[in-house]
Amino acid sequence: MHMFVRAGIVGRPILFQIHINDLPEFCGVDHKIYLYADDAKLYNTITSKEDQLYLQQFINRIKEWCNKWLLKLNISKCKTVSYCMNNMIDTEYFINDGCIDHEINCKNWSFIT
Repeated sequence: MHMFVRAGIVGRPILFQIHINDLPEFCGVDHKIYLYADDAKLYNTITSKEDQLYLQQFINRIKEWCNKWLLKLNISKCKTVSYCMNNMIDTEYFINDGCIDHEINCKNWSFIT
């Protein structure tokens, strides 16, 4: 059985909010996530390789949640962006085997590092 909410129906935002409500709990209270409408923003301060691995584990939990609810991530819309004052740490994040694109200037971020 496939679960979906058809685009354009009046109850779509409410049904999606009910559907996505368990995402922060599923990921764990230690993870930083911001939900707005149908977007999820993950964020963390990256100062070491351990911080980078921690954020990758968070991304993996999001993917597990999507699998649980039979949802597909649009990987082409997933981006990373970095803000730094001094030395930037080279980071790469993955969903499945695909590397998430890194954006320097973008209007809507999916993953903030």
